Amino acid sequence: METSDNDIDIKLLDQSDPTTFGSASQLASNSATSGQQLDAAVYQDNAGIFAYRNSSSQVQIGYITQTGAIGSSANGFVAPTTIANDPEDSLTVYRDSVNGGVYAGYSKNSDSSGLKVTRLREDLTAVATYTVEATATAIPRVTMQRDSEGDVVIIYEHYATNDYDHLVKTATYDVSASSMGSASILKRSVGLASKGFYYNSKTYAVAIHASGLQNTYFLMDSTGLVVAKLQSSIAGGLPGDSTLTTVTDDASTGVFKLPVQVKTRLVSRDDDLYSLKGLSLSTVDFTQSSSFQGLELGENLHIAGGFVSAYDSQNVEEYGFHLYPENVSAALASGGSLTSGGSYQFRVIYVHTDARGQIHRSAPSVAVTGSPTGSNLSVTLTIPTLRITEHTSVNCEVYRTQNNGTLYFKVGTVANDTAADSVTLTDDGSINDTQLLGKELLYTNGGIVDNIPPPATSVLGNFNNRMFAVSSENPKLLYYSKKRQAKSPVEFSDVFSIVMNKAERVTALIEMDEKLVIFEPQRIFYITGDGPTPAGLQNNFSEPQLVTSDVGCTTRDSVILTPLGIMFMSQKGIYLLDRKMETAYIGAGVESYNSETITSAVMVADNSQVRFTTQSGPCLGL
Repeated sequence: METSDNDIDIKLLDQSDPTTFGSASQLASNSATSGQQLDAAVYQDNAGIFAYRNSSSQVQIGYITQTGAIGSSANGFVAPTTIANDPEDSLTVYRDSVNGGVYAGYSKNSDSSGLKVTRLREDLTAVATYTVEATATAIPRVTMQRDSEGDVVIIYEHYATNDYDHLVKTATYDVSASSMGSASILKRSVGLASKGFYYNSKTYAVAIHASGLQNTYFLMDSTGLVVAKLQSSIAGGLPGDSTLTTVTDDASTGVFKLPVQVKTRLVSRDDDLYSLKGLSLSTVDFTQSSSFQGLELGENLHIAGGFVSAYDSQNVEEYGFHLYPENVSAALASGGSLTSGGSYQFRVIYVHTDARGQIHRSAPSVAVTGSPTGSNLSVTLTIPTLRITEHTSVNCEVYRTQNNGTLYFKVGTVANDTAADSVTLTDDGSINDTQLLGKELLYTNGGIVDNIPPPATSVLGNFNNRMFAVSSENPKLLYYSKKRQAKSPVEFSDVFSIVMNKAERVTALIEMDEKLVIFEPQRIFYITGDGPTPAGLQNNFSEPQLVTSDVGCTTRDSVILTPLGIMFMSQKGIYLLDRKMETAYIGAGVESYNSETITSAVMVADNSQVRFTTQSGPCLGL
């Protein structure tokens, strides 16, 4: 859209040589002079369909030919048509490739019209208009996509003053009954970041949690289930307008790609300084063979994937917390017995107790100050709730310092509420400074690093009572946990990491003797050492040492520790890495199966044999 002359132009890009665009040609010349809205979608056979807000504040819909011309009787398409409604907040267009027909979604909040959807035939004659939700709340973004029943799912975002209080709602249009279902909340604390897409009988969209410190993309399905997180804490934020990015639709391969905004966190006192935003290409792979590796440490089975999950003998839920408390505020309240003229610091953490009795704690919020005065000797904290979670029971624990103190002690707990934007807790000073010393300490007192779960993870490994996780978004980056303590869960931190600068990508991790062996496709490395203290001090992990540069591991499912050393499948066949850190080819007897994909490796001690199962069926014994 050319804002200088309010034209809508089009440029074609040759996919076989995507280096330069063709010259611009005009599609329409009567777009709105302000509050511009524009969207486009694939029609078929490289043709498209587009919708925009015209100068009369109406929705205009038309076809685009393969050559970039606007539809007309001369090129076999119908001419653009007008829908007499005002797309004040958002506008989207969707073509139903299953049942046929075109849908336009548009919203207007100033007169409480809310979100409406108009269904059109292929000749762009309107069939009917449906109200999805009549509301005075602005709806800045909306997308539509089919579901497994062939119906059309409408997913849309509700505006809120705070970016982190935006929410996403959904409704379904029943094609066979020609009726619009009722709207319901899909997920709180997020806005929309992508158009919807469809794969394996499910509808998906990418949402964004936008806040000062934790901008993160979440991939969720049309039930609100989060299946992956992307660019954790370094995402760009809510889109600047109503146009949503398209996810490349390659359902035949199960691999989907979309451009996302990212930024780099700079080293600063409060970790709140970032670089300028840039673009990154994120990939969602539903078919990756290395998904869902399970690894036990302590009382939980940890599962790799779009984010690390944990099984506690009863439930599979996200490991730790996707987010920690942020934007906590403190206000004085009347009454109470805190010291007038004093200064108290408060911090909040989310807490969850799993079925094994282990207590999982989030990173603490940034400290807020309460300075009682006069008759206002209580402090009320307003705590944004954790709304992106599968944990059924989460509490918000509040910690306070003594007057002008530096150590934090627990003063109260309030239950989290996923259906509310915030909860409150008032500290009236009934726990005085002397009594406070007998209360539970905040776990970060003394410089202990915050608990932050790793990002999307493809490979897990254990070493020296720590868990290691390889980032799926940067497969050269290894995160590792603190040393696990008895009766405590595994606790990662984003400051505990190792960058494998010389590696292509890490494919497998396994402990042997006093070493963590790190495989990549064509090389093998190892590290030694005990690692840092919980405060990040005395880190004696060695630099990654190269074992060999002519053989590596192709799949982690083939890696197994034996009395002789580590057996693994390489690009050249099955190898052994012995305890002297020397490699030897041992797969000559099953060499004809080198092209097979190994799905598991099992040590059969009674037969002194390792058996490798394969994707196509044969079992290989060595």
